[in-house]
This record gives sequence, C-alpha cells and structure tokens, in this order.
Amino acid sequence: MTGQDLYTTLESTATDFITSLSPGTAGSNNPNPVQIMSNMSPDFRSDFGHRFFVSTKPHLQGRHGAEHFVNRMAFMAVKLETWKIDTTDVVVDERKKSVMVKSDFHMIVRGGKAVVNEIVFLLGMDESGQEIVNATEFVDAEAASEIARLMQGGGQ
Repeated sequence: MTGQDLYTTLESTATDFITSLSPGTAGSNNPNPVQIMSNMSPDFRSDFGHRFFVSTKPHLQGRHGAEHFVNRMAFMAVKLETWKIDTTDVVVDERKKSVMVKSDFHMIVRGGKAVVNEIVFLLGMDESGQEIVNATEFVDAEAASEIARLMQGGGQ
C-alpha cells in the first residue's frame, strides 16, 4: 500500500467510525450497533482519558471491549432525545497507524437542553488501517458533568 493509500484508508476508517456513532436514523435516539462494530477489530479495546478526570469517575475506568462500548452508547441514548456529530479536525499518523479525531457531539438530553461535548478520539488501527484496535476517548469534563446533571433530572 502506498503512503497516500494508507493515509486515505486510516482517515476513512476513523471518520467512518465517528459517523457510525450518530443515531441510526437522523433525529432519533437509536444507535446502530452493527454499524458501530463494523469498524472495530475482533480484539477492539477502549478507554477514557485524561487520567485525573478518569480517576474521579469509577464508571469511566478500565479498558473494555466492543460490546461494552456499544452498551454504553445504548445506555446513554435512551436518556437523549437525539444527538448530532460534527467532526472538526482529523490528524493521521501513518507510521503509528493512528488517527486523532476531534468532534462536537451536539447532545440533546431528554427533557433538557442541548449540550455540546467536544470529544477527541485517539484511534489505533490494525496493519491494514481498516479496523480500529483501540480507542481512547477524551471528553469535555464540564460538558460531561452538565449532561450527567441533566440526565439525572437536573432541569433545563
């Protein structure tokens, strides 16, 4: 595979993954687990960063597989009216076969208001660049706290 082909493959796999995190039907709150998992390698693992933030949030600790990732999406989805994702930046490292994707997740909490959670994913790929082996998710701590507050009935 030429350098340009590898770059394009890595970028495409990463952006396809982020796009797959959108609702299965625009405007709904139903994730598409099959689509999400279609970008993951069989040994996919995910975790969260930043270390101190994660150390204060037991539910974000540890490395987990694809099924856990999809279940977490489904758990959050039922508490949202909908969400929309705008990718704002993509950085590809061909040598490391990794991609960093920065996206704005416009999340509308059921009965609440819209909150923009700026999320950065650091994605590690397999040798072909066609499957994601690991993902580290960096969330906006303040946005995540506001979303959690609203999901617990914290009002508008």
